[in-house]
Amino acid sequence: MKTVLIGSTAILAAAIALPAQGQDSVLSDSRVELYAEMLAMSTACREVSGISIREDDLFSWMTAELAQGPEADLDRVLALRDSKLDDMQARTAQVNAIPRGNRRADAVNDHYAQALSRCLRMSEHSVAGEYFRRR
Repeated sequence: MKTVLIGSTAILAAAIALPAQGQDSVLSDSRVELYAEMLAMSTACREVSGISIREDDLFSWMTAELAQGPEADLDRVLALRDSKLDDMQARTAQVNAIPRGNRRADAVNDHYAQALSRCLRMSEHSVAGEYFRRR
C-alpha cells in the first residue's frame, strides 16, 4: 500500500505541476480503464506468486503519460483506481467474514484465482506487460 501511495504522490505531483488547461479528457475510456487497472493491480499483484512488478518504472511512465494530458484524465484514472481498490478490499473483507471451513476455503481460492487472472492479463498486455512480469 505504501508503494501505491508513493506512486500516486508522484502522479499527483505531476498533475499539480500541470497548468490549468480546462480541457476535457482526451484519454479513451479503454485507456482510462487500463491505466486504473495497472495502478490498482500494482498493489495486488505483489501478493500473487509468480508476478513481479517494476513499480518505479511503472509510476515514472504513468506520470509521464498523464502529465501530457489535461487534469481530467488524471482525475478519471485515479478515481477509477480508487474504486477498484475499494472493491478489492470489500471483497477481501467479505471473504474474511466467512466462518472457517470449506465454504471459506472455496471463497479464498476463488478470490485468489480472480486476482491471479487479473495479474496474468496485465503481464500479457502489450502495454502493461512491460511492467508486470511473470517470474
